[in-house]
Amino acid sequence: MLNVYFAIAANRVIVDSITNQVSIIDLFEQLKASAFPVLVPRLTLLYYVSREKDDPDTKDLSVVCKLNETEIFQVAVKVDFKGEDSTRVVLGVDGLTLTEQGLLKAFLMDQDKSLGVLDLAVEQISKA
Repeated sequence: MLNVYFAIAANRVIVDSITNQVSIIDLFEQLKASAFPVLVPRLTLLYYVSREKDDPDTKDLSVVCKLNETEIFQVAVKVDFKGEDSTRVVLGVDGLTLTEQGLLKAFLMDQDKSLGVLDLAVEQISKA
């Protein structure tokens, strides 16, 4: 069974091709806007996923993103463990439009089963 240890959202996530180390740049703890709709120019999702020994080396999954209860996008992702027990799923989203405040949820899905979810508050800042 696959397991998501953690999920984060940031402006950029860089994986070094030589050391395989991850750099997370501009971590999003929440998203704030003065008005809606708002365009988020760049959002990168990072999921750290592990598997058990009897799980396959590759797996077709999907990322489903919802704002409150409305699905705003879904994209297929192929996970390749390359013989290891864990891997990372990195998904860059360019030009995400958020129509209202609430809770943005990004689910890593195995068909209809959620493996893990990232929750990100979307808040409207008050005008002073």
